[in-house]
Amino acid sequence: MPIMDARNVYEQLLKRCEEDEAFKKRSEQAKKNKRGGSLSNKVEPGHCQGSVSTNEYAKRMAKENGGILPKAADVYLRTHSKEEPGKGKQLVGSKAKQVMGEYDKKMAEYKDKGIDKDPNEVYFEAVGGRKKGLIPSLGSAGDLYYEKPSSRTDKAKWERQRAEWERERLQVEKERYQKEQAQQEEVRKISEYLVEMQKTMQGYSQMFSQCGGSFPFTHPRDPPDSTRGGAPCAS
Repeated sequence: MPIMDARNVYEQLLKRCEEDEAFKKRSEQAKKNKRGGSLSNKVEPGHCQGSVSTNEYAKRMAKENGGILPKAADVYLRTHSKEEPGKGKQLVGSKAKQVMGEYDKKMAEYKDKGIDKDPNEVYFEAVGGRKKGLIPSLGSAGDLYYEKPSSRTDKAKWERQRAEWERERLQVEKERYQKEQAQQEEVRKISEYLVEMQKTMQGYSQMFSQCGGSFPFTHPRDPPDSTRGGAPCAS
C-alpha cells in the first residue's frame, strides 16, 4: 500500500473515532466491560499463559505427568494463577476466582450426594458449556476433553487432534519405559560388579589364611610420631 493511501486510511480511522457516535458508544461500553462495568475499576488480567496456547499448556502438563492428560480445571488453574511472595500460587482476577469457586462448589455438592462425577463434566457445567463453539478459557484445548461433532469437518479435526494426542502420549510412555530399562540395566551391572568384587575379596582372604596370615591385616601399626620430624637415629 502506498504511503499516502496508508495515511488516508489512518486519518479516516481517527475521524471515525472522533465523530462516529455509534463507534464511540461501542468503544465506551467495551472499556466498561473490560473493567467489570465501571471505568473507575482497574483492568484485571485475563490469564497468565502469555503467548503459549492452552492446547500447548495441556500437552506440557501431560508430559510432566507421564503422558496422562490433566483435568480441564487443572489446566485452567495453571493458566490463571501466578506466584505471589509469601502466598504461593494465587488466582488472578475476579473471573478466575468465580470460575474456580463455582467448580469447587459443584464438586463438593456431588461429593455430598455420593455422586462420582467426572471432574471434566463438572468444569463444563461450571463455565456454562460451549460459547461460540469454544470452552471458556480452554480455547482449542477444549477439543481434547469434549467432542465437537457439529459437522463432518469439525469431527474430522477433533479426531485428528485426538490421534495426535495419542501418538504423543505413546511417545512419552516409550521414553519413560526406555529410561526405566536403562536404570534397571545400570543396577544389574552394579550388582554384578559387587558380586565379582566379593568373590575376589573372598579369594584373597582364603589365600592369606593359607599362608598363616589374616585378611584384612590385623597386625598393630607403629604409633604415630608426635614430633612429626621423625625420631633421631641411635648412635
